[in-house]
Amino acid sequence: AVVSTQSTGGCPPIRVYTADKLDSQLDRATKSFLTTGGCIVDRETHSVSLSPILKWFKVDFGKTDGEMLQWVCKHISQTDEGKVLQELIDTDSFKIVWLDYDWSTNH
Repeated sequence: AVVSTQSTGGCPPIRVYTADKLDSQLDRATKSFLTTGGCIVDRETHSVSLSPILKWFKVDFGKTDGEMLQWVCKHISQTDEGKVLQELIDTDSFKIVWLDYDWSTNH
């Protein structure tokens, strides 16, 4: 199966996935996407900048902002940003900022 569309501007790159390894391949792709610009955490401003893909398909990631951030955190928990994000979630002191999406690759 081929999943995803473009590799720049806020979308994960195109990859070919195999049925027997699909879950682990998607987990790796998700972590890669989030840690290479899809999620930027700023401890000083308590802001979490996210790809608009998470906004457009929010229902797939959680009913509330907190649930969505928990989903994100699950995938980046082993990173420094993931640890800071968990602190912000635990203290309910986060502000979500939506990153711009680069549509130019669609032209």
